[in-house]
Amino acid sequence: MTPTIKKMTMMNESDASPHYSRRKFVVLGAGAFALLATPVALRQRVKLVRRRLPVMGTFAEVAVLHEDSREAQRAIDAAFEELRRVERTMTRHRADSEVGRVNSDALRQPVPIGAETATVLEEALRWAESSGGRFDPCLGRLTALWEVGSRSSPPEQAAVGRLAGEGLYRFLEVDRGHESRTVRFHDQRMALDLGGIGKGYAVDRAVVALR
Repeated sequence: MTPTIKKMTMMNESDASPHYSRRKFVVLGAGAFALLATPVALRQRVKLVRRRLPVMGTFAEVAVLHEDSREAQRAIDAAFEELRRVERTMTRHRADSEVGRVNSDALRQPVPIGAETATVLEEALRWAESSGGRFDPCLGRLTALWEVGSRSSPPEQAAVGRLAGEGLYRFLEVDRGHESRTVRFHDQRMALDLGGIGKGYAVDRAVVALR
C-alpha cells in the first residue's frame, strides 16, 4: 500500500541534543496530529518507523507511517541512499566528487559534470542573480576559511574581505552542449560550495525515492 505519511527533514547538528528543541516539538507534534487524523481502523494497524542519518554535515531524519515496517525500512533505505548519492556527487569535501573536480581544474579548463549538478548550478545562479549576490554558490574559498574543524577563532578580516561581496558567481560559466555539460571558472578566487542549495535538492530526491 502507499504509505499514509512520508516525512523528510534535514536538521542542523545543534538539534542532536536529547532535549526537545522548539523545532523537534513542531516536527513531532505535526506527526502526532497526522496520526490522530488517520481513521481509527487504519491507525490500529500502522506503525511509525523513524531513522536518522548524519549526512552533508547535518542530520537527516525520515519518518514513515505504514502497515508493513519492513516496507517502511526499505523506503527509508532508498531515501538515505539518494542523500548519500547526491552528497558523493556534489560535496566540496571530496576530490573525486563532481564539485571537487570542478574546484581542482575549472580554472585551467572546462570540467565535465552530470545533468543533476548542472541543474543545481543553474538554479543556484538564478538565486544568485535574483538576490543580487547575497546567495553565491562560488564562495567555497570563503566558507573554507570558517572550517570549524581546523580553527578555533574567526579568520582574519582581510582574508574574508578579499572574497565576500564580490559576486563571484558572475565568473562561473556553465555550458550545456548537445552531448555534454561543462563548468569553467574565470576568476582564481572561485570555488564551488553547494551546501546552501544541494541539501534541498537531495531532500527532493529522497522524497521521490520514498514515494
